[in-house]
Amino acid sequence: MIGIEKLDRIFIYVLPIDGRLAHRGLAYRVTHTMKHDLLKGDVYLFISGSRRAAKIIIFECTQRRLFGPGG
Repeated sequence: MIGIEKLDRIFIYVLPIDGRLAHRGLAYRVTHTMKHDLLKGDVYLFISGSRRAAKIIIFECTQRRLFGPGG
């Protein structure tokens, strides 16, 4: 479960994505396709092509290392 603050902006990527994309692929979409700065802490929502799954990517500035598929 993630906590989203009231002041966070939420952006929705309108094109369907491949559900196999990991955080690096999603980050690429944010920085190169959407032309946004991922490091600002905004929330990005991605929907799979089948519309059965969704992924969210958020940059959190902590001293912890992020682990995840593809990463």
